[in-house]
Amino acid sequence: MKKAIIATCFESNEERAGFVYEACKDRGFDVEILTSDFSHIRKKKREQVPDHFRSIETLPYQKNLSLKRMRSHRLFAKDLFQQIAREDPDLIWLMAPANSLILEAKQYKKTHPSVKLIVDIIDMWPESLPLSISKDVFPLNLWKNIREKCLQGRRTGIGITAEGDMLAALGKRYASEEAIEFSTEVQKLLAYNAYRS
Repeated sequence: MKKAIIATCFESNEERAGFVYEACKDRGFDVEILTSDFSHIRKKKREQVPDHFRSIETLPYQKNLSLKRMRSHRLFAKDLFQQIAREDPDLIWLMAPANSLILEAKQYKKTHPSVKLIVDIIDMWPESLPLSISKDVFPLNLWKNIREKCLQGRRTGIGITAEGDMLAALGKRYASEEAIEFSTEVQKLLAYNAYRS
């Protein structure tokens, strides 16, 4: 049986992860969802995670804009991909942020070229600070360096935000054949016009 791993470090993405779980199950995958044992909203360890989820121990932090948060995300990403390597999946569906997950995925893909990797970019922050950071003072210079390194390591992508919401508004069941065909046509149109510009 094909193996799929869905991964997110934020509980706010878990409903979305549940939809992806069902879609993968419907396509014959043995699916596992990996998530953080730390509530990034409440800033404390979680007492439980939803069904079908397995938690990974995560370094707690108290401030969103802090070195400890960056370290927490980086360690989570490393631990996550160590777990993924043990599972040897055919498909990885990665929900971002954090950008450290994307960097680890990039390294993993280099050594596992046959794995299918989907990076579901839900939001981009705080690693994506604006270009106007010009002050050479801590921590702004640190954030600027991180942003520049991240941009050097990834290609620019284009996509649709809230595609699931769009399908629901059009009365199309998420992951149904009709929704897949419709989404494919939308993506083709988007790609065609992106290449033209």
